[in-house]
This record gives sequence, C-alpha cells and structure tokens, in this order.
Amino acid sequence: MKTLSDFFESNKNNGPAALVMRLSPHIVNFREGFIGKLRRTLVMTHGFSSAFGFDVDEVLKKPIIGVYPEYYGLFLSLRMKNVVLIEGKSGIYLTFKMHKDVSDDILALKLNTTKIKNEIIKKTGLVHFALMDQEGNYQTLNSSNSFTLPVITESSLIWEK
Repeated sequence: MKTLSDFFESNKNNGPAALVMRLSPHIVNFREGFIGKLRRTLVMTHGFSSAFGFDVDEVLKKPIIGVYPEYYGLFLSLRMKNVVLIEGKSGIYLTFKMHKDVSDDILALKLNTTKIKNEIIKKTGLVHFALMDQEGNYQTLNSSNSFTLPVITESSLIWEK
C-alpha cells in the first residue's frame, strides 16, 4: 500500500491527486502541528467544510450537498464509492478509490458536519451532490448537474486499517 505522498507524486494528473492538490490549503493533515496517524483520511478545515451547501430537497426528501463549480468537476473525476458516517461522531467521509484497478486503495475526504445533519443523511440512505452557484443556489437536480452516493454507517474508519 502506498503512502499519500507516494501516491500524489506518481499520479499528479489523475482525479484524486488533482483534487487533493487543489484542496491542499484546506487540508488539516498538511498543516504544521497536526497530530494524528491518519494515512488515508484527509480532514478538511471547518471553514472549507462550511462552504459546502446543505439542504433537504422538498420533493425528493433527500439531503443535498452543494458543491461550487470550481470543485464540482474535480468531484466528478473521482471514483467515489459512498458517504460514510461514523457511529456517534459528527462529520461525513466521502470515500473514493485512488486507482481504478485496486479495490482496497481507498482515501476519504472528511467534511465537518453536525450530528443533526448526519442524522438526516443517515435516515435517507442517499446524498445528492449538486452543482451550486456562487450565491448558494441549486438548479433542478438532473444528471448534468448532480450525482448521488449511497450512505453507509461504520463504527470506525475502516479504510485506515
């Protein structure tokens, strides 16, 4: 299993590496003084996490996470698997494969959320990610401006093992 630095050095032009390079100023793990042993979880700052919109669609009764255009294309380029909730914890983890052909090569992007938002996400079992404009508005959800991920609940960060 490669380390994060090995992965990014050898994959500068693929989706996951491009996303992480673009997000690096907002990743807590990369900051001086970060204490932790997370090798496969990229923890986003609270400020960056709050830049993602959160709403519940009135028609679909499903949660929507809004993504600004500058990040939406990068999110689409990832091989996203699912949204993971950790029992009793706040925050959501967006898991994705680093390499197309390696099944256990998983990274997770942790967005800070509240336990209340997590409960809404858990009840529905799906999260829609939608293109959001600079004012925080979404268009009607369709395949050209949104994608959906299943939600699973775990007791720990299973991709870190």
